[in-house]
Amino acid sequence: MLGTAAAGDGSWTLSMTLATDERHKVSGSAVITLNSGRSLPFTVRGVFNPRTEISKLTLLGVDTAKGSSLVVSVDGNTVKTIKGRISGQSVYASYQ
Repeated sequence: MLGTAAAGDGSWTLSMTLATDERHKVSGSAVITLNSGRSLPFTVRGVFNPRTEISKLTLLGVDTAKGSSLVVSVDGNTVKTIKGRISGQSVYASYQ
């Protein structure tokens, strides 16, 4: 007999740990946690523009998230846009 997993509502959260060097290069790690509890790890690379205070980040999935990628725009500490693919699903969110 096969069991069925509870259907999720599609929600997820993004947590990032970032550092910016003296050349305004951003690096770090991120984890997307699905509402099912599954965690997807990412590496983060990007650049911070001190004039606009906006960071453009590229998140690349590793391990269980391999093949997933996102482009994230951050204004100060506020995520403005997220675009890409998570586990084969297209994602676009704008928080303008």
